[in-house]
Amino acid sequence: MSDAAQHNFIVKEVNGQKVVVVETVNGSIIIGQDAVKQGDENKKRTWRPLSKFTYPTQNFSHDFTNNFPAHLIFHLHRTFRDAGYTEFTSLIKIETFTQGNVTGQAIQLVSQHAKYIGGMFAGVKRLWDVAQDRAALQNEQNAELMHLQKNWSVFVNLLPIAGTVPYRFVHDAEGLQILITPIQERSTDPGDYPDKVSRTSELLTFMTAYANVRIAVANLDVVSKYLPLLKLMFEVFDHEGFDLEKVRIDASDPERWDYINPSADIELAEWSERLRQAKGPVTDG
Repeated sequence: MSDAAQHNFIVKEVNGQKVVVVETVNGSIIIGQDAVKQGDENKKRTWRPLSKFTYPTQNFSHDFTNNFPAHLIFHLHRTFRDAGYTEFTSLIKIETFTQGNVTGQAIQLVSQHAKYIGGMFAGVKRLWDVAQDRAALQNEQNAELMHLQKNWSVFVNLLPIAGTVPYRFVHDAEGLQILITPIQERSTDPGDYPDKVSRTSELLTFMTAYANVRIAVANLDVVSKYLPLLKLMFEVFDHEGFDLEKVRIDASDPERWDYINPSADIELAEWSERLRQAKGPVTDG
């Protein structure tokens, strides 16, 4: 949506409540007071971008099969070992990079869990730091991984394919289980998700699905119920795409998300004000 883009709308009464009906190329979207309240509440929260850990490699097959999964397991356990049962979805990306005369591949973990990413970054940095006793650090990590493999059920299945894949991460401290597996079923319809893409885990799967199709179906009634999703879909409708860099995560709740769309925010503020002021049955905008 460009800064100059404006959507036609009217304020009308539906089921005894004033709502804004917005016209888009994909149909009409009804925005009620709940969306206004969500916008007010979101302004009070502290937001951060998705966290990323990038692992460059010149021996992709070995690192993707051995080293990278070991770091995923080790730091998943270190991060969530006292948290009972933890389940979430995050992304793993495989990309090619060129730096000077060197060409290699990079494996990137993108997650809403900043503590998990921070732990991986710090841990790998120590292992690569020549000033550290790297042998002792590696032995410590290997010992903990061997303990997990012996006493827990640990299963990791990473797909060696280029691009971005959503993965299900499970750390069950009571059931002694660790799982990291790809999510095969992905839908572009928010209505197909249990929480209607209101959770970050569902968002990451949804965005991956949307990025890999030419034609997608969106349930506009579902879209209108969650303000961040509405802002994301306005960008999709007007630009035929979105930007993962614009996703923001609630610093106090990794499963709550928002989307940066300044022009949508301007329009939403106008619609909110018109709803507050509405007295007559219908107002054109």
